[in-house]
Formats: sequence, C-alpha cells, structure tokens
Amino acid sequence: MHSDWVDIPFDARRIRIEYQWLRPERAQRPLVVFLHEGLGSVSMWRDFPRSFCEAGDFRGLVFSRYGYGRSTPRPHDEKWGVDFMHRQRARHCQHCSMHWISARAAAMESHGCSGTATGAPSR
Repeated sequence: MHSDWVDIPFDARRIRIEYQWLRPERAQRPLVVFLHEGLGSVSMWRDFPRSFCEAGDFRGLVFSRYGYGRSTPRPHDEKWGVDFMHRQRARHCQHCSMHWISARAAAMESHGCSGTATGAPSR
C-alpha cells in the first residue's frame, strides 16, 4: 500500500507524518481515523484498516505518529512526558486535518480524533 506524507509544525520545528487514505473515492461515507498506540505505525496495522473499511463501507485514514513508522524519527536526546500520545494526537489532528481537508475538501467530513480507532458513522 502507498503512503504519503504531510509536513506539520511541531514545537519549534517541522516534522513529517506518514499517512494513507483508504477508499478516498467513497467521499459520502463516514471517515474512520486509525490511531496507533505507543508501539505501532501504518505498516503495523497491516490489512486491518482496509478490511474494516471495506466491511463497513467506510473511508479510512491511517497515520504513523511522530517518532514511529516512516514519520520523522524522534531525536535521541528528546524527552517525552507521560502525556506525549495525547499531545501528539491533538497536534497531529489539528495540523494534519487542515492539510487533508484542503487536499481533499470534497472527500472530507468533520469527525473528531480520539481513541485507537474512531469515527462513528454520521446519521
């Protein structure tokens, strides 16, 4: 599966985030955002997101957090607090969604980012 990247601001620098769209042509279907925990990445999800989206007729967005997968690696001397996943999620979703919305305005719906696999269907 093909990955893309988006450059976003993070603290005092720019970082690169790896992501994959699943079924983007299904613009009218609900969007599921797949977030991995501390030991994961786009590649570690394997076929689960695609299978899940096909079975539920969803679109999907999978990405590797900063420091994971093929996203920008964490410098060895950078310390992360116990809340690093929450801070990353908030920043990634805020900045990445602006990029993804502008890149695919017709394909995006407004959904929150929380949990490991989120994005309840719109009704």
